[in-house]
Amino acid sequence: MLIKWKRIARVLSGEETKKDRKMLKKRLKNPDFSKYMAKLQTIFSMKQKKMDLTDADDVWNRIRQDIDHIRMQGENHLELPFHDQFGVRKKNMKMIFRIAAMLILTAAVSGYFFMDDINQVFTTTKQTSEYRVVSAGVGETIRIQASDGTRIILDAGSELRYPKVFKDRRDVYLEGEAYFEVVANKDVPFYVHADHALVKVVGTRFNVRSWDEAPEVSVTVMEGKVAVSNKKTERLRYLVKGEQSKIQTNGNVTEPVKVDSEKQISWMNHEIHFENASVKEVLAQLERWYGYKYSFSDTSILNQRLTVHLGEENISDVFMLIGLVTNTGISHKDSLIQFISKRR
Repeated sequence: MLIKWKRIARVLSGEETKKDRKMLKKRLKNPDFSKYMAKLQTIFSMKQKKMDLTDADDVWNRIRQDIDHIRMQGENHLELPFHDQFGVRKKNMKMIFRIAAMLILTAAVSGYFFMDDINQVFTTTKQTSEYRVVSAGVGETIRIQASDGTRIILDAGSELRYPKVFKDRRDVYLEGEAYFEVVANKDVPFYVHADHALVKVVGTRFNVRSWDEAPEVSVTVMEGKVAVSNKKTERLRYLVKGEQSKIQTNGNVTEPVKVDSEKQISWMNHEIHFENASVKEVLAQLERWYGYKYSFSDTSILNQRLTVHLGEENISDVFMLIGLVTNTGISHKDSLIQFISKRR
């Protein structure tokens, strides 16, 4: 079994993904692995000077040259092998702590590392010396108030990481969907990091949608003005009340278009309006809200598109529409929905 130090760097820099947390949480159940992680925790718990790094990729790039240099000297490979029960080879411990020392010098993001308790870092709701991480479970809608008074509402299946106390910056990190009412502060702008997108505001109301099943991050403004950009380019595009733009993975930010902004936040009432959305997007929302699981005889139906209004009272109608659009039969048993392609 290999432990990837890039994954560790993402965790230490606060840029970890749900997949990172899930995998490490599973490995931490092993006492040997947990013991050595606890030793690393001791090293990384010290406070660090701020550096101009914004994500774990930057961290990794900064240490890569040092790592390559160690490899040239004949040291063990960075991705350290573990014995059957994650028992670390003793000869690798020197390498672990050398890499740890390098990460201390290079991987500080927004000031400090936050692995105060290695056994609690990967729980649903985490609190560390600097950050809180809140995750909304199936069917949950969570309301958050940040230290500056900003109000945030998380949709089911979403996660938000934010400082316990805002200081010289106001940065939050979103996976999923959230509605923001940001308290105005011209001297300290508010930034939302959502996958490849960056949203910058001084103080206003807006919605950010960033789901894994959709390749674009969608931003809709309810009030005031919002600046959006792709993290790779950082070219800003401004949106005003009633406008929406989508930030694409290729770096493009679409031209703002007029939308019904109230429809865009109807998810807070368990309603959502999908326009030309993939079946995959619709089913993913149903899974987050109601815990449905699916099986398919033909997964290509997930790419077909439809326009539908999803609400608590028309779920059966939505499944019927999906069946008609995709020419599939639908079987429903408890929370499992089976899609069986019909013969043509």
